[in-house]
Amino acid sequence: MIKNLKTADEQRDKMSLEEYFTFHFLVDGILLVAVGLLGVVGNIFCIVWFSRKLVQRAFHQLMLTLAVFDLLYVVISLILFGVPGLFPWVYDFVEFNHLISIILPFAQIGLTGSIYLTLAISIERYTTVCHPFFKLYHSWSAKFYIIPISMFSVLYNIPKFFEHRVIKNYTVVEEPGLEPVNITV
Repeated sequence: MIKNLKTADEQRDKMSLEEYFTFHFLVDGILLVAVGLLGVVGNIFCIVWFSRKLVQRAFHQLMLTLAVFDLLYVVISLILFGVPGLFPWVYDFVEFNHLISIILPFAQIGLTGSIYLTLAISIERYTTVCHPFFKLYHSWSAKFYIIPISMFSVLYNIPKFFEHRVIKNYTVVEEPGLEPVNITV
C-alpha cells in the first residue's frame, strides 16, 4: 500500500513537471512571443509616425525616444525569454549563454530609459495642460529631457555589464570505478 502511495506521488510530481513545462511553453514561449511581436510592430509604427511629423514638438520627440527605448527592451526580452520558452534546448549552446551576459545590460538600459521617459512625458504634459503660460515663457526643447535620461540610463547600468559571466562545468572521470570530479572553469 505504501509502495502504491509512493508511486502515486511520483506520478503526481511527474505530471506537475509536465504541466509546468507545458505552462512555461505556452506563457513564456507562445504568449510572450505573440505579445512581444505586437510590441515590436507597434513601436516601429510609432517610430515611423513620430519621425514623419512635420512640426516636431517636444512631445513628439519624447514619444519617439520612448518608442526606441521600448523597442530595445522588447526585442531583447524576446531573445532572452521568448526564444528559450519556445526552444528550451537553446541553453545548451555556449554562445547563447554568453549572449545573455552581453545583452541583458542593454535590456536594463532600455527599461530604465523607458521608465524615466514615461515620467518625463508626464511632466511635460502636466506643464503643458496645467501651466500653459509657463510653457510659453520657458521654452524647453525635448533635448532637455532626452539627453540626461539617455545618459543616466547608460551610466546607471554600466555595472550590469560586469555582473554576469558564464561558468563552464566539466565532469571528469579519471579511472573507471572512481567518483567523477566536477571542475569549474
